[in-house]
Amino acid sequence: MNNLKRDEILKVLNQAVCFYRECDLDGFMGLVADSDDVIFVGTGTEDVMVGYNQIRAGLMLDFEMFDSILITYEDLFFTEKGDTVIVCMKVEAEIVCGEDVEEIDARQTLVFGKYADEWKIVHSHFSFAQETGLMR
Repeated sequence: MNNLKRDEILKVLNQAVCFYRECDLDGFMGLVADSDDVIFVGTGTEDVMVGYNQIRAGLMLDFEMFDSILITYEDLFFTEKGDTVIVCMKVEAEIVCGEDVEEIDARQTLVFGKYADEWKIVHSHFSFAQETGLMR
């Protein structure tokens, strides 16, 4: 992947981190493709949101519940095919709700698509990084 494309994707990713930290729903949703085909998969057994409006409604609940969501990422892997870029990464998050703070380690895959001259998030899959008895 060329450096310009990588830098463009990193810019969107960094904007997403800032909007999450501030629980800025409108800002974050400006990074998501306005489409019925967008899919976000979260950590709950039924945490699948399909379409821009359903994603907005689901994230609104999170942003209203939490004071801030501090995200850092590392170990990014990029795959590209034309106007589609897939980014897999390790994520650390600190979720603040009043005086309660929870830290989590997770994995996330984001798929970006090019819309006009802007990269938009078209898919997100988020999962906790945990080891189980057989899976280490």
